[in-house]
Amino acid sequence: MARHHGETMELGLTDKVAIVGGGSKGLGRACALGLSREGARVALCSRTAEPLARAAKEISDETGSEVLAVPGDLSRYEDIKSLISRTTDHFGRLDILVNNSGGPPAGSAQDSGEDLWEQAVQMSLLFFVRMSREAVPHMRKQGGGRIINLFASSVKQPIENLVLSAATRLGALGFA
Repeated sequence: MARHHGETMELGLTDKVAIVGGGSKGLGRACALGLSREGARVALCSRTAEPLARAAKEISDETGSEVLAVPGDLSRYEDIKSLISRTTDHFGRLDILVNNSGGPPAGSAQDSGEDLWEQAVQMSLLFFVRMSREAVPHMRKQGGGRIINLFASSVKQPIENLVLSAATRLGALGFA
């Protein structure tokens, strides 16, 4: 239960099912932990299997909520489809999608070649589109859900040498 000014607040997340991208560390892990503390069952995804399994176990042990670890590279469409289907097959539903991913490498507009732009589009634009597009039919089937997109601060204020992130995440913001 969340605490607000010393009182307990019921957020209505008990038995809801959430997917959190980039869930083995950082902001993704913190989101997964918060959702689990509120009673949600969570599927975590990350490219690195061992840290992902460790994070899932630690979150489950701390909160008592079920946590499913699904290794995958969310810049790959097949891995996104697998994450969504494994989650819905396992839990039987999907209520919350937390779109969180790492960003493309640093670089200037002039110095970033075609391969880096392709990577940035996969990681920071198509990731948001694909995750949302795959999740929405499951949410609609049960009458609704929530999509939470975590963007870099470069969508508000340009950051030197992060042009790839800023350009592609602004596209993702427009999509949202």
